[in-house]
This record gives sequence, structure tokens and C-alpha cells, in this order.
Amino acid sequence: MVAADGPASNHGDGIRNRGIAGGKNTSMRVLELISSGGFYGAESVLLTLSAALNKIGCESVVGVFENAHLPNLEVALRARQAGLDVEVFPCRGRFDRKLVRVLREFARRRGIGVVNTHGYKANLYAYAAFCRTGIQLIATCHNWTNQSRSLQLYARVDRFVLRRFSRVVAVSGTVEQTLVASGIRPGRVATIENGVDISRFPSGSSTFAREIGKGDRKLVGMIGRLVPEKGPDVFLRAARGALERFPDSLFLLVGDGAMRPELERLARELAIADHVIFTGSRNDMPEIYAALDIVVLPSLNEGLPMSLLEALAAERPAIAARVGGVPRIIRENETGILVNPGDVQGLREAIERLLADSTLSRRLARAGRSLVEREFSAEVMARRYLDLYQAPPSERSRLADEQDLAGCAVGGSAAGRR
Repeated sequence: MVAADGPASNHGDGIRNRGIAGGKNTSMRVLELISSGGFYGAESVLLTLSAALNKIGCESVVGVFENAHLPNLEVALRARQAGLDVEVFPCRGRFDRKLVRVLREFARRRGIGVVNTHGYKANLYAYAAFCRTGIQLIATCHNWTNQSRSLQLYARVDRFVLRRFSRVVAVSGTVEQTLVASGIRPGRVATIENGVDISRFPSGSSTFAREIGKGDRKLVGMIGRLVPEKGPDVFLRAARGALERFPDSLFLLVGDGAMRPELERLARELAIADHVIFTGSRNDMPEIYAALDIVVLPSLNEGLPMSLLEALAAERPAIAARVGGVPRIIRENETGILVNPGDVQGLREAIERLLADSTLSRRLARAGRSLVEREFSAEVMARRYLDLYQAPPSERSRLADEQDLAGCAVGGSAAGRR
């Protein structure tokens, strides 16, 4: 999923929603903690996981940092709208020592037994706050890529911290391999694949289709941030070729990002601007999926993409680049079509194949929906996390917690960025 139009409110008091889950009779309370710059895959996973945990009797609290620099509370707003228990933690400056104390006091007051972090800033602050306590620290790594030179310091500090967490969750086998290669012990890493709330994607007509005047035309869509690693330029170049054979088709880019002006210019240069729609960020994804005839994920790098799981849950035929955990979801000619990353011609041919063969499209879509129901539902994901939360800590975890206690003050500037 992608963020709603416009920035979220920056006032934490307006979206705090304490106590909604407080009346549950549960023996475990989990803080799902994130520092967010928008609503993307990790944020979607966090909310899906929190809601599913509540349903199976594990009380979860969504904790969101309100950063003084580039604040964004979209995930907190959506969590509140979903009826989840939300806590906003103001974060001031590069390393906010007060935030460390606030996190520790909040956990004590609310009886938090597990802190599950999502992203390296949450990792750093959670370690600083809880490394000397009995609270179990679990980090979810949604994707690890080669860091740019400017982020290498943060990556090194993150690796130092993660080696001292109770467990580290990888969302795909590829992410697990990267974590182990970075020095995290294999016994510490657990792979739990993302899940999706299937009930959010019923079949039916789409108001979005009417909004864009789709009519009888085929609509091919890419959903994700408009950044180089998502391959939106590959999508547009493949669209140009497909339009030669299917000139009435429409191509949709849902999401926003730094590349949008460049991509709009590329669409004009390719002479396909009249067939391309940039929606910007949207918060009505079930409506979007219902309007699409084909979903395309041309990413150059992925963990286990939520947008692809959502597309299959919505019973849409999918084409995706063969990267990360994607082949776990898209099984060639069974639940979708795989192409090589960056392969414009291969993507064009796959799009044309589905546009030309409605029977194949329907078969892939049905099989994809069935796969998600069996293996990638929100409940399946939540039960796997709950098993991990309830597992007794290993001796290695206790020993690791005792190592380098000076690292509790880790970070300085390193904790100041997401």
C-alpha cells in the first residue's frame, strides 16, 4: 500500500488512541515500533500484523515516532482509523535521550513484554531503552539492500544492535541470507513471510474505474514508490511497446516519489502520456485493485512485497521481476508471470501475453488468490509471530544482552535518522 494524499498531521495529541485494546484478557502485550516517512510496505505489514495479533488474543500497541525532522504520522492515523491502540513518541534531535526514558517508562506502565521494531531507527532506540531490561527485543527486517555511502554508518550501527536482539525476523529467504552474511547468527534469524488481510479485497465494481473513465479499456498498473529500485522507468518503456499492439490500453502508476517529474517527462518523450495515469499516493487500495486488469511489479530489489500479496488477494493476474522473495509468491505460469529485473522486452511480452489471453489471466488470478488464502493470510503471519514472541529466550540471547552494555548509549547521530 502507499500513503494517502497529502502529509499527515504533525500533532501527536490529535491521533493518540490509548486503551482501545486495554480491556482484553491477555497475558502478553507487544509494542510494534516504527519511525515512518510515509505509508509503504513496512507500515502496511505493521498494521496488518497488529490487527491480526489482537484478533488471536495478543494485545498490540502501535508505537510511532513523531520526528522533529520530516515528521510523518500517516501510519499512526491509519492505525487509529483501524481501531488499534496507538502511542506517539516525540523524537527531538539526532539522539533524544528523553525518548529513551519515555519508551522505558511507557513499557513499564503498560506491561509491555515484547518490543517488535520495524526499521533501523526503531531498532536503535529500542536497544538503548530496553537492553538492560527483561523485555524481549525482536526486529523485523523488511528488506536489506546495499547501502549508499552516506548510510553506511547507520547500517554498521544497525548491524551491531541487531546482533544483540533476542531474534531478528526476515520477511524472505533472501533477506535472511543477507542478515546472516552481515554477521547475525543463523540461530537468531527467523523467516516469517508477510501476510495480508484477505477480507479487505472483496470482488465487485470499482468507483475508481469510473473516476478515471476506464470504460472498456484494459488497465495495467504498477503500485509502489516512484524511486529507481522499484523500476517505474522499466514499466513505462514496456508500456510503450505494449501500446503498439494494444493501443486502447491504459497504464497506471499508483504512488509518489522523487522520480515522478522525471517519469512524467519520460512518458511525454515516449509519446504515451495520453495513455498513462499518475495517481499520486492513495489510501483506497481495494478500489484501485478492483479496477486493474493486470498488476505489474518491475522492482530491481524487494523483500516480500505487500503490494504483490494484495494484488493476489484481490484476484488480479500479476507480473513481477524475479527478485528477493517474489518467486515465493509468483510461481511461473501458476500464480503469475516472472520476468528478469530491468528486462523491458521481457516485461512487454508478458504484458501483451496477459492482455491477449483473458483465460490465462483468470486462471493465474484464481490460483494467486488461493495461494494467499493458504500461505500468506494475516492470521498465518500473526500466529507465527506469536509463536516467536512466546518462545523462551535462548542462552545465546541472554549472553548477547550482557555484551557491550556500553552499547546501550549507542548512536549519537546514528539514531537520528530513520
